[in-house]
Amino acid sequence: LDESFGQSGFIHNAESALGAQGLVTLSSGEIIVLDWLNPVEYEMWGQLVIQRYSSTGAKLAESAVGYDDIASLRKSADDKVVIVTLVDIRRFNADLTPDLSFGIGGVAEMDSSPEYYVQNVYMNAAIQQDGRIVVAGQLFQLYNAASNSYEPHSAYGLLRYNADGTIHRTF
Repeated sequence: LDESFGQSGFIHNAESALGAQGLVTLSSGEIIVLDWLNPVEYEMWGQLVIQRYSSTGAKLAESAVGYDDIASLRKSADDKVVIVTLVDIRRFNADLTPDLSFGIGGVAEMDSSPEYYVQNVYMNAAIQQDGRIVVAGQLFQLYNAASNSYEPHSAYGLLRYNADGTIHRTF
C-alpha cells in the first residue's frame, strides 16, 4: 500500500451503503468517486453523491447527485465529470460544480427515443474524443401501432448527446 495515501494507504467511508459505484482520476491526480450513501429514514434508496479527493486522499468536495439507484461515472479528456442516471445525464467541472454549458444547469434529460419504446433503462456511457456522450441501456415494451398496445420486448439501445447536452438527432 502507498502509505502516503489516506491513512496508511487506505480511505474508509462508513456512510457508504454499497461501496464506490464509480471511480475516475483527473489529470491533476485528484480522484473522483461516485458513492451511494445509506438511506435516510423513510427513504427507500440512498443518495448518490460524487466526492473529490486529493492525490494524497484528503477529501476536497462532495456534491449530491440524486436518489437514483443506477448510475455510471465517466471523465472526458478535458476533465469534465459525467454521471449517467436512469433519468438524466449530469456533467460537472473538475471542482464538482455543475457545468453550466451542458444541458440546463449541467443536466440533460434522458431522451426516450425511439418513441415506440417505453420504460427505457440507460445505465452505461462512453465519452467520445469530440465530447459527445453515447449512453447504452435496455429498452422495454415495444409499442405496436396496429393493435394500439404495448408488447413485451427487450433490446439494447444507444443514444448520443452532443457536447452541449442536446440529443444528437442524426446519430
